[in-house]
Amino acid sequence: MSEKRSILNTKVNVWLLLTIVFLGYWLIVNGSEAVISISSRQWLIFVYLLTVSILTAQAAWFLYWILFTWNDPEQAEKNKSPKVFLEQKHSFTALLPARNEEKVIGDTIKAIAKIDYPEELKELLVLVRGDDQGTIEAASKTILELKKDNIKLIIINDEPINKPNQLNWGLRQARKDIVVIFDAEDQPHPDIYNMANTVFLKKKIDVLQSGVQLVNFQTKWFSAWNVLEYYFWFKSAMHYFAKCGVVPLGGNTVFFKRNWLNIAGGWDENCLTEDAEIGIRLSLLGAKIAIVYDENHATQEETPVSTEAFIKQRTRWNQGYMQILMKGDWLKLPSLRQKLLAGYLLILPESLTTMSVLSFLMTLAVSSIEMGMEIAMFSFLPMGILIVQIAVYMAALWQFSRDYKKKFRLWMWPKLVFTFIPYLGVLILGSVRAVWRFMNKNLAWEKTLHVNAHRAEELRYQDKDYATA
Repeated sequence: MSEKRSILNTKVNVWLLLTIVFLGYWLIVNGSEAVISISSRQWLIFVYLLTVSILTAQAAWFLYWILFTWNDPEQAEKNKSPKVFLEQKHSFTALLPARNEEKVIGDTIKAIAKIDYPEELKELLVLVRGDDQGTIEAASKTILELKKDNIKLIIINDEPINKPNQLNWGLRQARKDIVVIFDAEDQPHPDIYNMANTVFLKKKIDVLQSGVQLVNFQTKWFSAWNVLEYYFWFKSAMHYFAKCGVVPLGGNTVFFKRNWLNIAGGWDENCLTEDAEIGIRLSLLGAKIAIVYDENHATQEETPVSTEAFIKQRTRWNQGYMQILMKGDWLKLPSLRQKLLAGYLLILPESLTTMSVLSFLMTLAVSSIEMGMEIAMFSFLPMGILIVQIAVYMAALWQFSRDYKKKFRLWMWPKLVFTFIPYLGVLILGSVRAVWRFMNKNLAWEKTLHVNAHRAEELRYQDKDYATA
């Protein structure tokens, strides 16, 4: 067992021990009567303490994995892009699924075509449905302008109408040895193939998840929180999960050796989060998966265009995770620790919603009860950790602005604080809506609209607007 894992297990054990000791102390002091005669007031306080304990453990663990790479700078450095690129040996097929993306598809095709790599070692397959004339016309116009034989438009007319169906069509026509997924609004770095080629050669891996980053952090009231979620997920959390052997892959900038996709049978066309699902299946098949996050090479994207669009996006993600949970492949992971981690991640949105609502209700229930100083002080633990988390996010917003050369203004900090509760409410709404759709067996794919907000921001913030200390 590694030193890092031992430290982590020790922290978990300490939390469990403290919880048991505190509850034991409470029972000794307040539970002199037989358990059967414990009053309703004591049961209420017991349930309240249990809720507070779970929330405290959850908040502390969440804080641990979002800061995982900051706590281990050497490991973070190892997960960055290589400084020197090796000889270009691998070839790449880029799959670009799109639907109703006429506003962004042209710029994305141009961005992928500009990736600095030998033309004979790359191809781009643009995957569009036959009834989507706007995207077909925009893509066809751009492909005609570029005049490159390695860019093809593939028209798809079968069902289901969703992203994994389009990806499977692309996989069947892919001819290069590595398949990479890009979304319709992606702005990949020109050296992304050189980076991936080098990592595949050096680490002898089968799958590579490279960084993805939302960048338009000032567009909507929720944009900063949404951007920071991506920032912590790809920069830190995914490295922790990869180390544990549980890798829910992202939806784009994922590089697969084509033979492994064929072994896995492609993407699950009935799953709303086909990216996370195939990550778990490939892990079970024995594929070696690596994570790289480097601000210099992260693929840039935009946040949803409205609160409604954001809720629908989260609904789809949460519902897809529930599908994976019920499918049960994660139960085949080799260790109990991996099973627990995978199961927890798959129900994380719903568990956070349940605990948040339960905490609020329990606080109201015990507000008129005399609890004693010890219990009252203990009940503030989750709030204390939450304040630390918000402070971490505030620091990360400043760090993000420097990493991605965005102008930082001091008013962004109070805005971040004041929008926390509304943002939490939107996440809860997305979770509840996902459960409702899941119970009603509604698997319709709710499309996220893109408007090139991230590219428009690049035009607004030129070099003169780089973040300042």
